[in-house]
Amino acid sequence: MSTLTRKRFLASAAAVTASTVLVGDTAFAAKARTIAIQTPTTINYWYSGGGDALRIAHQVVDAFNKTHKTTHVQLTTITAGGGGGISTNQKLLAAITAGAPPDAAYIDRPTMSVPWGVQGALTPLDTYIEKDGLKADSYLAAAWNASVFNGHVYALPMEADPGGLLWWNKDLFEKAGLNPDQPPLYTDELDRYAARLTQKASGGKYKVLGFIPWAFQGYMYGWGWAWGGSFWDAARKSVTCDNPQNAAALTWQNTYAKTYDITKIDAYTQTFYTTQDPFALGQMAMIIDGVWRPATMKLYGPKVRYGVSYQPYPRHGGHKATYLVGEAIAIPHGAKNGDRAWEFIKWLSSGTGITQWCAGNGYLPAHKPALANPIFAQTDVQKTIRGIMDKYAEPIPSCPAANQYWDALTTAVDKVTHGKSTPQQALAEAQQTTQQAVDQFLMHYPGH
Repeated sequence: MSTLTRKRFLASAAAVTASTVLVGDTAFAAKARTIAIQTPTTINYWYSGGGDALRIAHQVVDAFNKTHKTTHVQLTTITAGGGGGISTNQKLLAAITAGAPPDAAYIDRPTMSVPWGVQGALTPLDTYIEKDGLKADSYLAAAWNASVFNGHVYALPMEADPGGLLWWNKDLFEKAGLNPDQPPLYTDELDRYAARLTQKASGGKYKVLGFIPWAFQGYMYGWGWAWGGSFWDAARKSVTCDNPQNAAALTWQNTYAKTYDITKIDAYTQTFYTTQDPFALGQMAMIIDGVWRPATMKLYGPKVRYGVSYQPYPRHGGHKATYLVGEAIAIPHGAKNGDRAWEFIKWLSSGTGITQWCAGNGYLPAHKPALANPIFAQTDVQKTIRGIMDKYAEPIPSCPAANQYWDALTTAVDKVTHGKSTPQQALAEAQQTTQQAVDQFLMHYPGH
């Protein structure tokens, strides 16, 4: 039997001690990894909205948090306005400039995606898209392209909201002796229907206005396209609103200002957007509005019978057209958790996320597989809107100065209808103003 020397004893003891420490370290590391896996990364999502939409936004975020273990979304409401509200823009831009942006943000697609992306305020999503194999053709082209400029994608589209749709009050049609199931298809018919539906009260004030082209969602884009006009040359990065077709569309709009007296129209419509809905109350017989109209009617006019059709167009030389608007979801520049934010915005803009969001709000999703869900084609109204959108929807131009362009066109319409400018002069001014803004953008942000 061999004896255990002191040297061998110490060596054996050291080996046992090392083994014990190694086992302890391994167990500790495994426990640390388990804790890390079980503790999700919290990302901050800035949402702008209120009322029922805010409630639905919380529900959608809760659904994500319940099904994703590594990422937890904290929703922060930054304003009670819409996705493109100016206060929202200022707060978000200030946070980005200060280096303290949220990880994800709900933004207005037409006026923010490209302008903010070109300025460097949004993170280009190209790397994420390529890595995950996300396909652009999984989304409606008119919605996807609104966030793309020079091949860079700056946001993922959420809703596909046709804004240029004709809605008519069937009850008022019947009272005026018109077929309640037959809306005007051409602008000359629209003119005759409007005259027949307009009613005046004592004193010459309006009781019911048949139609006003620029009210609600009756924007220059929709009417210009209906006349065959154009607004943007993407290849040349040129503003093109100053063309004969757009001038003809604006000339036609001005006939309403003259026929129904713009002063009386202004007086009649001044409270339209601050009180209950005038279409639901029967104060307007026909309007141009968006896909969200049924939700508005459910709230303000649940007993009113109404219909929807495409925006009327000139009988000779025109065509059916509507414009597509909606919001998008983006990762602001400087976001601390970009990878986790991508996981969330990809989920929110597709599949379960966008289906829950759009179904709750009465919107249509831009994601094609989600749009194929029968829940978005349950009623005749939904089916009609789908048919119009699938065939005729055009995106608001993805122009670096989209916000300025929108304002310039609105100003042009206002000047013409108030007798301060001719259609040709107003559109030329809008084109010049916007082109200067585009050129300044591209000069300050070369490479775009």
